Amino acid sequence: MRPSEIIFEVTEAAEGGYDARALGHSIFTQGEDWNDLKAMVRDAVLCHFDDENMPRIIRLHLVRVEAIAGCSYLAEKKLESVESETRQ
Repeated sequence: MRPSEIIFEVTEAAEGGYDARALGHSIFTQGEDWNDLKAMVRDAVLCHFDDENMPRIIRLHLVRVEAIAGCSYLAEKKLESVESETRQ
């Protein structure tokens, strides 16, 4: 049975460009920019599946990994700011 779609998790590469990994399949590829990545993903899917099992849709899910300060850190900074204002 032909799968209706395949989903790739896409992340920004540390050295620039993008990395894409298929969910549930052993497919990994990279691209220098978004258009290059789309072409590389299409090529990787064509190489991985035969005609009978080729997914109809390829979805790219861009994931951005970002760390932000936690609440305890922010509360500490706010307390330092209030203490500094009361001393003035």
